[in-house]
Amino acid sequence: MDSYAPGSLLAQLQDLSASAQLAYSATLQTEIQHICVCNTQTATTRFDIYHDDGGNRYSAGTALFFKESINGLSTKLISADNPGIKSDKTGALTFSIYGTTQRAR
Repeated sequence: MDSYAPGSLLAQLQDLSASAQLAYSATLQTEIQHICVCNTQTATTRFDIYHDDGGNRYSAGTALFFKESINGLSTKLISADNPGIKSDKTGALTFSIYGTTQRAR
């Protein structure tokens, strides 16, 4: 298990477009505990993380982190729930979402 975050890996994605995208949508009751943002390139870049219950309105009005800077070759640990993501540099960041889900009946 990753030492950065408890829980299971729920989703992992690399931002490959210039527009905001849904990072994770729960089908069972879910508690997102942490998001690890890893900059795999040497240059500093910025990212956004959004929370929108509908999962389709990503703007400054739904931002949890907006234009947050992350140094090259580094990782940030963030707490968030029902996130959408965006990066200033396509392919520079990997977002890993950790949490726990309700057991299916």
